[in-house]
Amino acid sequence: RKALALGAARFVDGVDGQLAPNRVLEALDGALPRRSERAPPGKRGAARAGAAQLLAHWSDLELKNGGDPQAKRLAALALRADGACAEAHVALGNVLDRRGDAAAEACFEDAVALDPALGPAHAALAALRRTKGDFGGCRAALARGLDDAPNYAHLWHAAAELEAILGNLDGLAKLHERARDAFPSGLLL
Repeated sequence: RKALALGAARFVDGVDGQLAPNRVLEALDGALPRRSERAPPGKRGAARAGAAQLLAHWSDLELKNGGDPQAKRLAALALRADGACAEAHVALGNVLDRRGDAAAEACFEDAVALDPALGPAHAALAALRRTKGDFGGCRAALARGLDDAPNYAHLWHAAAELEAILGNLDGLAKLHERARDAFPSGLLL
């Protein structure tokens, strides 16, 4: 108890810099294997997969809070922790998309290939294509997303919005019918 209280007091007082974000990243960076040391996908541990997801979500938070360089580093660490983590590919894609880097699309495509049920991957790919003016590619990404991740509400909204923007009332009506059939109670969770 005494040690815990002392540790908490040191942290609160700002004396203990060991838990500062950069220190945490340095520790993770040193602990993660280099590409040549990566285990095959079947040998990945749950801890590595969990670490990758955590780092990917941290990257997204940093990006939303304006920490672009830190977000890129976190996304890169997430991919090093588990290159098969779809969330890590989405995180890196988000960083690259924010910078206007065309490689973002490949990151989102990789994420969809790794985990087709990951709604945010489909949504990010569709949004990028819509921003580029590739409405056909956007529509295709949304259609696949609705097939693979039908419970991700953002995809339904984005698909309806796209059809409305394009003035495709028939497409909008078909989308409405599909949603009604998929969710007869009217609830989309």
